[in-house]
Amino acid sequence: MPAATERKLAALLLLLTAVAGLVDSVSYLQLGHTFVANMTGNIVFVGFAVAGAPGLSLLSSIIAIAAFGAGALAAGRIAHRRDFGKSELLRDMAAVELVLVALATATHLVERSPDGFGAHATVAFLAAAMGIQSAMTGRLAIRGFNSTVVLTTMLGTLAAGSRLAGGTGADNGRRALAILAMLAGALAGALVTLHGLPLAPLLVALAALAVVASAAQVVGSD
Repeated sequence: MPAATERKLAALLLLLTAVAGLVDSVSYLQLGHTFVANMTGNIVFVGFAVAGAPGLSLLSSIIAIAAFGAGALAAGRIAHRRDFGKSELLRDMAAVELVLVALATATHLVERSPDGFGAHATVAFLAAAMGIQSAMTGRLAIRGFNSTVVLTTMLGTLAAGSRLAGGTGADNGRRALAILAMLAGALAGALVTLHGLPLAPLLVALAALAVVASAAQVVGSD
């Protein structure tokens, strides 16, 4: 793949990383302290909830884990059955994410109670979208992007591969930008949520996904 094309795809993956921060701000702050992108957190929350820790929704965490897995499974099967180019894969998967986040926005508009059916549907739609995103990122194999939905491995690689640790520091610039992108998405989502705009993070996520799908189409036609 030409270096210029890879750089463009990397920029789009940064935008998707910010989307993960945005949707996690919605699910955690508005839907019963549940993550839709960070499944490590949900598995820990399940353990806490089973132990009787207050303020957690066992059902929401389980729904998120199941929907994330289903999204990743579906994306993996589709990607293996069709010979996607990288730009085409990013375009199509971002478009599917766009539909799922739109459905989540609709259900969130109808009901925002953390224990209601609408809230559980919102969690399911968002987690499925993030599962698709996770599977797609792995399939794209863009240098510096271990994931666009969770940063634990990326943080470890950033530190262990740095020049301070004796490494070359290759691709650490992209990793640092990805960390900042998720931070920016989470911060923006939290700020607008806490200021009484609960739908705003999802609307911004929809706009970002539309940009990614459209830009990937342009990159693929270059």
